Amino acid sequence: DAGGDRAAPKAVVRVLGRPRIEDPPAGLKVRSAAIELMVYLAVHRDGAHADQVMDELLPEVRHRLAAGRLHTAASNLRHLLAGAAGDADPGDYVVKERGRYRLNPRAVDVDLWRLRAACARAAATRDPSARLAALREACRAYRGELAEGCDYDWITSHRQGVRVLGVDAHAAAAAAVADSDPGEAARLLRAAVEHDPANEEVCQQAMRAYAHLGDAEAIRSLLRQLALALDGIGVEPSEDTVALADDLRRDLDDRRDRVASTDP
Repeated sequence: DAGGDRAAPKAVVRVLGRPRIEDPPAGLKVRSAAIELMVYLAVHRDGAHADQVMDELLPEVRHRLAAGRLHTAASNLRHLLAGAAGDADPGDYVVKERGRYRLNPRAVDVDLWRLRAACARAAATRDPSARLAALREACRAYRGELAEGCDYDWITSHRQGVRVLGVDAHAAAAAAVADSDPGEAARLLRAAVEHDPANEEVCQQAMRAYAHLGDAEAIRSLLRQLALALDGIGVEPSEDTVALADDLRRDLDDRRDRVASTDP
């Protein structure tokens, strides 16, 4: 297989949210195995040995048959990526070297890679403006959970790790703008809640942000959303979260009463 030395036109891959290739070529069959391989190689940016890929993606298939299926999936993925990039040469997009498959970063732009890179930049800088810019880029990249809607057996731990990155980026960005733009802070935290609706800590942060804006209905909505999400796993919001919501709404009611009492 090609070693990926030349700079190929880039194909754009989305694995955050429903996995897809942007501008896929018309008339070329998209194999589900190719999309799963694409997600797997996006998660494993440095690549994975063919045996590892087969063990995780085709654990119940005999080795020879699994090897053939992997080869077919890789070939389909190469042609899909090359077609999306408008490139006639599919060799550069999925590279196989010394038995290891990987997506070629010179030929493929992956939203997950941009999320990870932005989070790394945010963690590495002491410049507040550069950190906020990196956090905002991470928030733009994280549009949904890893391979949303795909029930891959191997993906659970990876999905949770990526979710933590995305939600933490939203919370950190919200904290960074809370004083200068409380409205943006609230919107960022609401987005974090949407990405992880059972996360009580983030829900509490969002409640406080909306209390700062004087929005009691948003606090009620957040508590309802949390209760619904937790009910799906058989638990209820903690007493602390319920008490916080009550206290914040009570404080807002008291504030409105004081304002009303001073009106002429």
